[in-house]
Amino acid sequence: VIDECEIIIYVNDYAKKIINSENILGKNFKDVIQNNYLYSIIAHKYKKDIQEEIIIDDKKFLIKIYHIDNKKFIHFTDITPFEVYKQAKKDFVSNVSHELKTPITVLKGVIETLSLNIKDEQKLKFLNIALKRINQMDGLINDLLILARLEAQEYKVVKTQINLKGLVQSVIEDLIHVSKEKEINILNKVPNDFKINADENKLVILLKNLIENAIKYNKYGGKVEIKARKTNKNFIIEVKDTGIGIPKEALPLIFERFYRVDKSRSKNVGGTGLGLSIVKHITEAHNGKIRVDSKLGEGSTFKVYLPIS
Repeated sequence: VIDECEIIIYVNDYAKKIINSENILGKNFKDVIQNNYLYSIIAHKYKKDIQEEIIIDDKKFLIKIYHIDNKKFIHFTDITPFEVYKQAKKDFVSNVSHELKTPITVLKGVIETLSLNIKDEQKLKFLNIALKRINQMDGLINDLLILARLEAQEYKVVKTQINLKGLVQSVIEDLIHVSKEKEINILNKVPNDFKINADENKLVILLKNLIENAIKYNKYGGKVEIKARKTNKNFIIEVKDTGIGIPKEALPLIFERFYRVDKSRSKNVGGTGLGLSIVKHITEAHNGKIRVDSKLGEGSTFKVYLPIS
């Protein structure tokens, strides 16, 4: 705890270990804080609560600073074990996905080849069911690999100038078979001459996931609109649907991997549960942000903000 004169007026034993000094009570924090970044966030003059992750002596800490009266309360939490666990989980998922990719590809090829030579409709029906399930597994593995590479920052963002309307149209054409099943009307309302600076390959993945979700969770005969505009700071891409909407309590969780708002409805529409997590990672790889507005029973609007500079 630091008073208005920047003097340390309280410190517990754990904080002494982190700061690596026993005799700090009554001293100015400037004289005892050795970490420049930690010093900079504590030294802020504005009275705003702060939450930052910081590395001190090979350990990762969550630092929270609260302002009460004229005092600053600095709270340290060692999150190193959680970070190690998260990394181990990511590595496991990535390794398993790579190992599954080869046998899935082989199975897919074998079933497709068998289907060409079978005339019996009953046998062909079973092979088509098997192929459908294998394609679902293949889609899941592909999404897991994309997510693992994005999290590991293996996919470098290479920005080029792109005509967004043309890119959106190509994604719509790839999804036309999905929209026809539910008679969804997809409207490409991006201006003809709208140019955006982004990584084209990643932007295709982002658009495909957002538009496909807007189709899958829409009402029969519904509508999907894709718009774009530009501010002084951002390109803004908007995907709006007339679908079933998302409950308010679920909105903070929908970008988590495998999160399902309603397991029963997700089972009916299929999908891997990774699409929105991939969208979030691609957006953040561009130093952008994603927002969602939704009302249950009225539809959802996803807005992607990509910085111009």
